[in-house]
Amino acid sequence: MDALTHVAQNYYDVSAAIGLLQSKGVKIRRNAFERRLDRNRIPHEKIGGRRVIAREVLDELVGKELAISGRPKM
Repeated sequence: MDALTHVAQNYYDVSAAIGLLQSKGVKIRRNAFERRLDRNRIPHEKIGGRRVIAREVLDELVGKELAISGRPKM
């Protein structure tokens, strides 16, 4: 039971991660996000056959994506 609580508090599944990114202002499609997971560009783990992303990884990803999108386009 403690392990399930730990996972629920510290990890996001793919759908929740995409929802969080979009709520923070990062524009990304599900297909593009899953492609990054497939190519291991976003660190993730498989728990119970489902891909989950750690909260720290997702927070770092939001910061990087917003920093990239905030730059002027050349």
